[in-house]
Amino acid sequence: MEIKIAGHSGCRVEVVRESGRLLVRKWTEDPAYRERLRKQADKQQRFSAENRLGSITTPAILRQFETPESFGMVMEFVHARTFIDFFENASCAAPEEFAERMIAFLEAEFAASPRQPVPPDILTEKLASVQEHIAASPLLCGDGEIASLLRRAEAFFGRGRERMWPVGVCHGDLTLSNMLFQGSTVYLIDFLDSFVETPLMDLVKLRQDTRYCWSQLLCTEPFDRVKSRIVMEFLDRRLWEHFCGFPGVAEGYLELQCMNFLRILQYAKELRIIAFLKTHLTQLLVEAGV
Repeated sequence: MEIKIAGHSGCRVEVVRESGRLLVRKWTEDPAYRERLRKQADKQQRFSAENRLGSITTPAILRQFETPESFGMVMEFVHARTFIDFFENASCAAPEEFAERMIAFLEAEFAASPRQPVPPDILTEKLASVQEHIAASPLLCGDGEIASLLRRAEAFFGRGRERMWPVGVCHGDLTLSNMLFQGSTVYLIDFLDSFVETPLMDLVKLRQDTRYCWSQLLCTEPFDRVKSRIVMEFLDRRLWEHFCGFPGVAEGYLELQCMNFLRILQYAKELRIIAFLKTHLTQLLVEAGV
């Protein structure tokens, strides 16, 4: 039995049955993406081996495989809920319990990530790549608002100050859509190699959903949007109140969230998504004072 499901970033994903057991097979035939998927598989395996949190885990990778045409991995299949289904039907205590688990997860990452200087051009180099992609997009290249946002972002990232970020470990794409909920356990999926391995990136990606409701925006199934918004506002307040006072977090978060939305914008193909990103990029840059 094989069930093909949506893949991301050039990968193919399917549910297969082997020896009576359901498994997930994820692979790529894109030569340019093969090494990146290998790094993601290794990252997931390291997290599985080193994780001590218990209630936050990841599907076990049973094996990696490679052929002349592809690279991939086979993982256990987890019978679980998406975040939409989980919070739609959760108890009143569930948001607080989830917030505590995420705080513990991020605190462990911060503890394993000492603050250190990062290259002064780390964001300007990424911005240059974004500008190239936007210039090549017929939908984006003639947009005056985007051109203005790019100029302001260039001024923001190029201020020349020394950046001291916690560097060490992160999931890389810690959105709610990359979590599966099974009882009191949260399974993390789709680990991603990041251009800088910092827990700030995980805070950025998590707030992409709790503050900006990005994954909800992409959800095509009906759900209680009012309840979801209330839950997200609660989670966001708990997360930010806890971490905003950590050394270097406030400035580092602002820069990385701005870069995060710019990197999404460069591939945007829907007008509603483009409008969403322009609105929030504008707000972030105003908050940054540029």
